[in-house]
Amino acid sequence: MLASAEVLQSVYLETDLDGKRFAQLFWNRTFQFPSRNLTIGPYGTRVVDVVFSRLNITSGGIEENWRYGATRKTIVATSTRAASWPWTGGAPPLDHPPCGYRGELCSATTRAFAAEVPAVVAAMALTALVCSICCYLKRLKADSSAGWWLICDEHLVTAVLPKSTKLDLSFS
Repeated sequence: MLASAEVLQSVYLETDLDGKRFAQLFWNRTFQFPSRNLTIGPYGTRVVDVVFSRLNITSGGIEENWRYGATRKTIVATSTRAASWPWTGGAPPLDHPPCGYRGELCSATTRAFAAEVPAVVAAMALTALVCSICCYLKRLKADSSAGWWLICDEHLVTAVLPKSTKLDLSFS
């Protein structure tokens, strides 16, 4: 309401003010209110500060510890109880990847190197898998070399018993 009043006060003499022009008067503007400032971005989006709060164990209440200024892109400790912020130099991380979402911000050599690394890692993994399978098969063959199915017929001895001989096949 206060922002609308401020905009209307700045253009009260304009006679050809339509809805689109009225909305555009809010863009790229900061409105100062008693509680806090309100910034409207270049496309009509609201740019707000973010407040990080946490529990104060001694008082039992929630208190503000950090404030991220969206327009300045900085984070400031607002309490002595605020721990150090993990970002480098107190600055937030980039809002886009270093090489862009499609690699358009890096040179061709950097992009080529970034594409080669996964290929090399995949080749090394495939080589390790093939070596593991070969070692397993070699060990399996070594363990099975003493199996009864590998006995040559030259090593077999046949016994011919006379027909009158009775075999005792009981297990007593």
